[in-house]
Amino acid sequence: MKKLATLLILMISACSNKPTAVDNISKGDAKPTNTASIEAKQIAAEEEAHAVTELKFKKGSSELSVDSKTKLKKLLSNISKERKVDEIKLITWSDEEYPSEDQDELLEGQQILVRQRNARIKNFIRDQRKVETDIEMVSMAERSGKLSELWGDADARMKKSLEAAGIPNTDDKEKGTAKASRSIVMLILESKD
Repeated sequence: MKKLATLLILMISACSNKPTAVDNISKGDAKPTNTASIEAKQIAAEEEAHAVTELKFKKGSSELSVDSKTKLKKLLSNISKERKVDEIKLITWSDEEYPSEDQDELLEGQQILVRQRNARIKNFIRDQRKVETDIEMVSMAERSGKLSELWGDADARMKKSLEAAGIPNTDDKEKGTAKASRSIVMLILESKD
């Protein structure tokens, strides 16, 4: 019994000597948030992106929220200190999930909404960076064509990767994390050589 009590006292004292986490963010700074889902992180790894964030839009809107602007500013300011940004990739959904295999694309209004959202993000990034950077925009309101899949273009490859990661589509909303009204933003930096 004495051995058990001694062991318990040693364990408690060892735990009390562990360093505690310190919040090194001043009161005026925005608190860090988990800005990307597992699917976003997986596609970013496959694309060899150095940073990724995920934005959310209000239904029917292409306006960037204050939170989305803050995420983009933080992403751009933190990463551009390291190396030059070579390319930015935007993957954007409408207010509906990715079309099923039986449905090539969503209604025209949903496709237009994606184009407006991509344009809004692109313009915001350009205003922040003041430097021309190649920005690739992917619409998740339409499936890649059979020729794109056959040729293995970047758009088709990304969509296939997201499907493999488990994004839901209009047939199977229970498949994975909902992406409707979202956008994934990835930054790819120039190589160090």
